[in-house]
Amino acid sequence: MRFSVYYAVIAIAWISITIDAASVKKRLKIPGLRKMTKNPHAMSAEEERFSTCGSPATDMFQVSTISSSQHLCSGCSACIDIEGFLRVPINEGATVRLQVTKFFFNVFDKTYDLCALLETIKDGPRCPIAPNQNGLRACIPLDKSMTTDISASLKVTAYDSWKRQLFCIEGDAMVESECPNNVGPGSYACTH
Repeated sequence: MRFSVYYAVIAIAWISITIDAASVKKRLKIPGLRKMTKNPHAMSAEEERFSTCGSPATDMFQVSTISSSQHLCSGCSACIDIEGFLRVPINEGATVRLQVTKFFFNVFDKTYDLCALLETIKDGPRCPIAPNQNGLRACIPLDKSMTTDISASLKVTAYDSWKRQLFCIEGDAMVESECPNNVGPGSYACTH
């Protein structure tokens, strides 16, 4: 009896496997199903948000507000404006580190000369910068080798010439490969 039940189960399984998959596809309709053209988990440029990740007790720049470029585009500069209170001077030798991570893996990590970045801003402060400065604007080049069109975590950390942390800001954003013409490579928004 066990032997015949065993063969009956195998025969039913074989019949189930040989059903024509194409005919099942034609009959199977799922309401609301449509072809996906973009990653539904990717953040748009308008959704990016940054906040401080530093410590008010130890950071040398007490950040009160943060704003950034609406579009973060590969091959362009991402401009970040921070306002607050600078407790120590910023001298030559200060650095800023940009880290981009996806699922805890570094996809981009580069350190820049903070004073050199500040010099690219027309009418911006120049090093040395005295304490009590109300705000800083730095435009960080987003290298073309950076992974694009993925939602990623960005972290920007600045250090003074003594390697004390000036500020730390972080947030989720998407570095775009194709930006609107008015902010893409070569545009005023891209270089300023």
